[in-house]
Amino acid sequence: MKKRIFFIFLITCTYLSAQKNLIKNGGFENNLSNWTNLSENGAKAKFSAAPHDKQIGSNCFKINVLSLGSNLWDAQSFQSFESKKNKTYTITFSAKSTMPGKEVTFQIQNKTFTPKTFFLDSDWNNYSWQFTAKENDLQLAMQFTQKGTFYIDNIVILETKKGKGILALTKKSKGKKIIENGNFEQGYNGWMNMTDGGGKVEYKLNTTKPFEGRNSMQVMVMRFGNNTWDIQSVSKINVKKGRQYKVTFYSRAGGRNKRVKAQIQDNPKKIYHAFEFKTEDAWQKHEFEFTAESDTMELTFQHISTGIVEYDNVSIEPMGKKR
Repeated sequence: MKKRIFFIFLITCTYLSAQKNLIKNGGFENNLSNWTNLSENGAKAKFSAAPHDKQIGSNCFKINVLSLGSNLWDAQSFQSFESKKNKTYTITFSAKSTMPGKEVTFQIQNKTFTPKTFFLDSDWNNYSWQFTAKENDLQLAMQFTQKGTFYIDNIVILETKKGKGILALTKKSKGKKIIENGNFEQGYNGWMNMTDGGGKVEYKLNTTKPFEGRNSMQVMVMRFGNNTWDIQSVSKINVKKGRQYKVTFYSRAGGRNKRVKAQIQDNPKKIYHAFEFKTEDAWQKHEFEFTAESDTMELTFQHISTGIVEYDNVSIEPMGKKR
C-alpha cells in the first residue's frame, strides 16, 4: 500500500511540475538556496540539506532544534513568493520528525499572519493546506516551536480554485472524511485540546500498546476546572443537517470505573447531545448514534474523571438516508 501511495504521489508531483510552483527550491535540490534561516533570542538550530533522509530527489531540508528562544518565531525558515490579495492558494509538502507528535507551524505572513500547525510522524507523510491571500507579496515561514529533528521536502505553492485540493489524488477513499485523524497517527492534527477554569491536565501521545497503529491520545487529569467542559478535546466534523450518523471509538483507563463523556455540539447554536460511558483498564469499544442538527457540528470528549484515560480509533459513519 505504501508503494502504491508513493507512486500516486509521484504522479501528483509530475502533474504539479507542469504548473508554476511559487516556491523556489522547494525540493532543496540546490541545498538551502532561496531560504532564509534564523535562530535568535536564545534559540539554537542547525539547518542543512540532507541527502540521506530525502523522500524524493537528491536532498531534503533537515532542521535540528537544540534550544528554543523567547518567541515562537525565533527558530524559523522563510522565503517570499508572488501572491495577489484574495486569490486562493494550496500548499503541499512532505514532512517527518524523529519523534512522532512533533509539530511545525507553516505561516503565511507579511503585514498579516495566517498560521497552520501540523503534527508530524516518524515516517514521511504528505500534507496539504489551502489559504486565501490577505495581501500581495507574501512570505511562507516554517516555525519550529519544539526541540527535536525535523525533515521537510517537496514544498509547493500553487494558485488554485477554492475547495480544490492538490493532494486529492493521494486520498485512499473518495469524498471528505467526516472526522480527521481519529486514530491520532498525525499527532493532534485536527484536534484542539483545552484546559480552562483552573483545571490541570496533561495531554500526551502514547505509543505504548495503543489500540491500533502507532499512537493513542492519553489524557491525565490532575485537577478539574469549574465546569465539565473546561477540560476537553474537540474535533470539527463534516456532517449534513438531518442525516443520521454512528460514532465509534475505543478507550481504556489507568484504573477501573472511569467515566468518559462524548458530546456532539454546535456551540454557537447551543446544540448539545451528551453520551456517557464507563471505561476500564483494557481497551473497550463504545458506540452511539446521533442526527445532525446543523452542518457545523463538533465531536468533543469531556474529561470528567481524574487519572488517565486514553482514546483511539475514533470514527464516524453515515447511517441510512437523509431525513
